[in-house]
Amino acid sequence: MKMRKLFVLATVAVAATVLAQEALTPKPRRRRRGQHVPGLEAVLAPAQGPRVKVVDCQSRVSPGVLQAAQVSWHKQVWLHSDFLKGATREEVFADGGCGLAIMVVDKPGGETLLVSPEGRWVELNVAPLAADNPSAELLEKRVKREMWRALAYGMGVGNEQMLSVLNIVTSVKDLDKIDADEPTPDAFNKIIYSAAKRNMARVRYTSYRQACIEGWAASPTNDAQKAVWDQVKADKERGPTNPILIPPPGKK
Repeated sequence: MKMRKLFVLATVAVAATVLAQEALTPKPRRRRRGQHVPGLEAVLAPAQGPRVKVVDCQSRVSPGVLQAAQVSWHKQVWLHSDFLKGATREEVFADGGCGLAIMVVDKPGGETLLVSPEGRWVELNVAPLAADNPSAELLEKRVKREMWRALAYGMGVGNEQMLSVLNIVTSVKDLDKIDADEPTPDAFNKIIYSAAKRNMARVRYTSYRQACIEGWAASPTNDAQKAVWDQVKADKERGPTNPILIPPPGKK
């Protein structure tokens, strides 16, 4: 019995040594599926459904500030959004492709946010955000936060008690004190749910090859894309390599 225990212990020790050596031995790295390949970055598929439309009707804040907020929406709640300059609300909704219109205006004396969730529009007024002559950096931070608030309230999401850009605000000072630039994940989920109820376009990335197969890929801009473009085109012209054979009537 004692010899058996010694044998078991020796076996375990040998196995542990082998595993340790394997762990320390460098192995060739294999490219994981979806890993970045130079020249073949993932591409954004076209929007399928109504989108958020940001309409810039002011000149106090640069378009880049508004578009930076759009990028964060894109990453966090997967909503397609368009940027327009100077359109009216009627023009924005005319083609049926708007799920929520955010009209960015500059109206001294007006409210910061006017929200109509049922009407699917929000008016964001930058004038009150600049009333105390803040620095350009502070004004940009305020606008980016209000852009998130405009999106969330326009999608029917309310105030949050947890630390969030959707905390209750009664002045720009309250807005500045919030130690957050985005809503919480719970609010993200509510925005996503509301977008689904409105059948709004969701962000979808795919490979350049799949974009070529689906027929919406942009013309190639590098050698890697051109190789894929040419290969997919050749495959389509050649047709299926294993066509289905249908026997004549009466034959099996």
